[in-house]
Amino acid sequence: MRVTPTGMDLRVSPSQGKYDLKIFAKPLDSEESYTCVCVCKLGIFVRPEGEEDFGHICVYVIRCCAEGSWPPFPRMYSLWKKGCVLYEPWSGVLPSDKWVQFRVCIPGAHRVFLVGQFTSELYLSKSHMWEGNVFTGPVRSQLKLAAKLDPSSPAVSVLSTFDVGDYFVQGP
Repeated sequence: MRVTPTGMDLRVSPSQGKYDLKIFAKPLDSEESYTCVCVCKLGIFVRPEGEEDFGHICVYVIRCCAEGSWPPFPRMYSLWKKGCVLYEPWSGVLPSDKWVQFRVCIPGAHRVFLVGQFTSELYLSKSHMWEGNVFTGPVRSQLKLAAKLDPSSPAVSVLSTFDVGDYFVQGP
């Protein structure tokens, strides 16, 4: 799954096994959290062997009428650009006081951090993904995914935000 500023792409290689398709979308005119009760457009892309980019194959319109409640997807900001991929976690609400695995691809990043009660730096794996276990912190706090995009600048840019707390417990 690839999240872009204009939507989400599902990209699956046939040799990678079976997958369940879960679609989370947000109405364009809403400030509400992502939901699964909607009409969604699913674009299918393939990457020919030896090619760098994926090519568009077809589009499906999917009507999802599921009842229930799901945690919102993480908030993505304008610096979340083409090529950025969030592999883990998919929920925008993380459990409090737990270690959570993060896996993300951020092209051009020189360093990647999760900033919350503590700052944790992710490491660049052999598969060119930024990875690491991060302690979430207390309920009602936030974790911000930030990256150092310019090696000559001390600044880091926030790309995404995760809330910490129990999604199913409502409160002020």
